[in-house]
Amino acid sequence: NVQNQMCDGVDCAYCPEGYYCPFGEALPCAAGFYCTGGGSMSLCPRGTYGTTALATNISACSTCEAGRFGGTEGATACSECIPGTAINSSGQSSCDYCAVGWYQESPGSTTCVPCPSGFTTMYMGANSPADCVCPFGTYLALESGLCETCGEGLSCSQDNTSEVAFPSQDSEEIESL
Repeated sequence: NVQNQMCDGVDCAYCPEGYYCPFGEALPCAAGFYCTGGGSMSLCPRGTYGTTALATNISACSTCEAGRFGGTEGATACSECIPGTAINSSGQSSCDYCAVGWYQESPGSTTCVPCPSGFTTMYMGANSPADCVCPFGTYLALESGLCETCGEGLSCSQDNTSEVAFPSQDSEEIESL
């Protein structure tokens, strides 16, 4: 056991490992921290958490597992990735949004799920398979269940989920109205 001294001016007091000593008083090191002695506490770093009081070194800080993250220093638990996000490695301080064309509906996930072939999402962080839609310039043909090209002179609905393509209005027709 290492003897640690905390000195304030001329007066020195012993501060044991697992404790911090503000104003010369030995107080137990809290969970999420570690205290090597000598008067101060150190926070478990981001991507880790600490559940043990009286921890004496950084090895008491456990690494957050894949699908979970430690977003703050001094955490006592890791948080699950929310739907629409995932992280596939341990020790991370945040989760990644699912890319366009991918989604994740379950919390605590390590991977995102790709939309079916020919479908995409309109934004990053999609959290439902219902977010998979036909790309711009196509429409969902109910008969085949596939995304079909709108074809020349036709316009698809704004959300790309319509079963039909509509005749498009060019700017000259709109101005004459």
